[in-house]
Amino acid sequence: MMYRRNRFSRHARPTLLLGVLLGMCLLPSMLAAQEAAPEGVQGPRPKVFLIPTDSVRAEITPIVTERVGESLRERLRADGRIELLGSFRDIQRQLEGGGQHSSATIAEAERLYTSGIGLLTAGDNQRAAETFQRSVDLMEQNIGDLHNFDVLADALVNLALAYFQAGFDLDSRKYMHKYAHLRPAAKFDAAKFPKGVIEIATDEQDRVQKAGNGKLVVNANVAGAAVFIDGVAKGETPVTIEDVGFGTHYLVVRDKRGGTWSEEIRVRGRGREQVMDVKLGEGQAAAPVAAGRAADGELPAFYTDLREVLRTGKFGVEQQPYLREVVGRTGGQFVAWVVMVREGSNYVAAPFVYRASDGLIVQATKIKFNMELSNLRAGVNQLSDAIIIAVEQMPMDQAISVVDLNPAKSEQPAVAVAPKADPATKARPAVVRQPGEDEVIPPPKVMPSESRSDTWTYVGWGSAAVLIGGAIAGSIYLLAASGDDPSKPVGFEAEVSW
Repeated sequence: MMYRRNRFSRHARPTLLLGVLLGMCLLPSMLAAQEAAPEGVQGPRPKVFLIPTDSVRAEITPIVTERVGESLRERLRADGRIELLGSFRDIQRQLEGGGQHSSATIAEAERLYTSGIGLLTAGDNQRAAETFQRSVDLMEQNIGDLHNFDVLADALVNLALAYFQAGFDLDSRKYMHKYAHLRPAAKFDAAKFPKGVIEIATDEQDRVQKAGNGKLVVNANVAGAAVFIDGVAKGETPVTIEDVGFGTHYLVVRDKRGGTWSEEIRVRGRGREQVMDVKLGEGQAAAPVAAGRAADGELPAFYTDLREVLRTGKFGVEQQPYLREVVGRTGGQFVAWVVMVREGSNYVAAPFVYRASDGLIVQATKIKFNMELSNLRAGVNQLSDAIIIAVEQMPMDQAISVVDLNPAKSEQPAVAVAPKADPATKARPAVVRQPGEDEVIPPPKVMPSESRSDTWTYVGWGSAAVLIGGAIAGSIYLLAASGDDPSKPVGFEAEVSW
């Protein structure tokens, strides 16, 4: 059986050729448009909070870090693949009742307290004392963020016990006195506390009882601010408090806008009046708790502590409580930051990204800037891409548990000690200079998105070239065939037989 059909007439050929040529011409544009369509823009954009750029131990002038940080913020905001949140100060202004959030520093102090209980139970008194001491220090330094003073009181009495059992009687006495001031009516379990510790505590409790209460007058530059003594509300400013016992106590004043003033005070007792003039706002920077944080203004302690740790150049998963607090305060899903170091005649920016959902921290590709910052724009573009790709992919091979960016450690092997130990190294001076060679950071690697983009570009243009060439050749052949003898059959014929 045979089927025979004449497919194209002579008049249809020009239309067919025109359509083929137009299709081949439009193919590269279609491929380019497909390539230009950004990946990952569908759906909600990830929310990223960017911590201001710093350098390790302030070895780079703030002018450089601020220029890089501000340019990076502008580039990330303009990119569109992520939603860049505002600065912490801007976000804090939008928060209502910011004092209601528990500090990440306090969370770390409570973790240390729990760890100290375990060490004390196991009989490791030395380590227990060290752990309790860090816990107490964190709570006292951030007393304005503390809401559960029972934890502080229990940490103090266990710290005194650990010091006593470790042989540090003076330290034990100091912290047992503090506990007695906070809990003058507390009872002690003889099965847990040695007789010497109980005697120290009861003697100080008797002293508190004999001294009686003091009179505390608290004034503030903001009327109606809430006043707390050892976590217990005592009224609003201005207020006179007459039931404060002799000894060490913690005074906290909070205004309705979230401002906090705090101080460890010593009450003299015997009914003597003491006046406390509290300066909320600008005066906070002068308070002992806020010492060393004036540059960060009224920012909370956990945030300034986090930035201080990042400036040391050594950080990792231990900073997760601080990062979780940043996420809780800002509403972000990711936290990104850049730490810069000086290496030779260049600045190197190391970007990091923290993901709140699982606590993963990754270090993205390092970017190099020259001393003159003449490559600022190109470097910031690469830095922005590195952060965004890290946010999108969070590659496990770039995950970190701890990182140390301090250049001093990389320079230590270069100390000329090896020639004395091995005189043969004089014949191989290159070995001594080898650590210095590691300081030269290679150019940034091509981002994954760029390599994929280039590959599809080459494939697209190559295919377009082949198709256009074939279309031209076919057109020439068909045009030449149109001049054949008219008596011959028009078009081409196909035969199918079976």
